[in-house]
Amino acid sequence: GPFVGMFICKISRGRTLRQLILGVLFFGTLGCTICFMILGGYSLYLEQEQGIKIIEAFEQSKHAAVIQVITSLPLGKWILPLFFLLCVSFAATTYDSASYTLAAAATRKLKPSEHPARWHRVVWAIGLGVLPLVLLSLGRLTGNEQQNDVLELLQTASVVVSLPILFIGVMMAVSLTILLFRHNK
Repeated sequence: GPFVGMFICKISRGRTLRQLILGVLFFGTLGCTICFMILGGYSLYLEQEQGIKIIEAFEQSKHAAVIQVITSLPLGKWILPLFFLLCVSFAATTYDSASYTLAAAATRKLKPSEHPARWHRVVWAIGLGVLPLVLLSLGRLTGNEQQNDVLELLQTASVVVSLPILFIGVMMAVSLTILLFRHNK
């Protein structure tokens, strides 16, 4: 949350707060809702009308179920590579914006018009990439060879790490509210 918020504020310089909220909350939510409505409705159609066992596939492997739904679309063999490219693009821009934001927050006396050093961004990007690999390796070193055990380890680590971040997010929301009320007076 904080990474995305800081990144959006950085790239939205010159926009009003109303434009920022409308663009991020409304259009982002609308796009996700439309996507889930279409693919969710289509999945139900496949299950109920076409007899394709999407629920069973989902219980076996969530990834396989998504691939099954996408490949059953008209031109599904063409849509699947596009979906893959979209996922890769999403992951790349997420890591890039997270490393940029972390580097900007960790750089001392960085002016709003300045950018953090490229080496600083690279260090944060490597750190963000190494962290999940270390967690996966820890799951394998402890003898947990099954995917579900490794996934549970990652989920537990995410919850433990997110608790302090949740507190910081609440403090930032309170601080922003106070700042906005002071600015209006």
